[in-house]
Amino acid sequence: MKTILVIGAGAMGSAIVRGLASAGYRTGVFNRSRRRLDSLSSLTGISIFTDLGEAFTTMKPDLAVIALPVGAIPEIAATASRLAPEGTAIASLSPMTTLANLRELFPGREVMRIMPNTGITKGESMTFICSDNEIIAAEAATLFGNMGDAAIIPEKEMGAVTALASCGTAFALRYIRACMQAGVQMGLEPADACRYTLRTLRGACALLDSGDTHPEAEIDKVCTPGGLTVKGLNTLDCEGFSAAVIKAVTASFKP
Repeated sequence: MKTILVIGAGAMGSAIVRGLASAGYRTGVFNRSRRRLDSLSSLTGISIFTDLGEAFTTMKPDLAVIALPVGAIPEIAATASRLAPEGTAIASLSPMTTLANLRELFPGREVMRIMPNTGITKGESMTFICSDNEIIAAEAATLFGNMGDAAIIPEKEMGAVTALASCGTAFALRYIRACMQAGVQMGLEPADACRYTLRTLRGACALLDSGDTHPEAEIDKVCTPGGLTVKGLNTLDCEGFSAAVIKAVTASFKP
């Protein structure tokens, strides 16, 4: 996949365009509102369009990424059926679509579902891809791997990974916010409390990135008998922290 058309210039669509541009892909972006396109027009190698038919015929994309709500997809399908090159694959970012939906809307085309998270705006997304075609799934994984990390998964796991890694971004941010509040209560400036919490989380993630340890093993290393850490952990357990996180993630799960 060398030429990509992104359909929609909202927060997610714009982030993908920026990521593709920085990775050197030939990229086009369509959006009906010119205002949203203006911030992207200065990027090297980016073509902007307010007419979807023109975008398809001009770009002749290998892949069209639909970064719009599910309700917009039928109209896009009608235009694609008339004007998109025969070999253009279609990807949807909507969690409300299935591969079966996409096959019905885009008959004869290779289709896939892609689920990034908002970390993609910083090139740090965990992106999930599912498709019946292993070749295009692998190509998409390479493409989105330039904007963080990417994994190819079976469609049956899409609901679980959406809850864990897409909704999970908000859960992680809520934890950071709570730590900031605690820091302020103890006398720290909000900006300092945020900075210290972020650095602590980066360090915790680094401990696990190698894949040769487990969170509980790293926790045990800092829990000295009668120490402060174990007192804090016991308080988290008494307040139902782990149970609350599990409930939050599973509540966000849509089979």
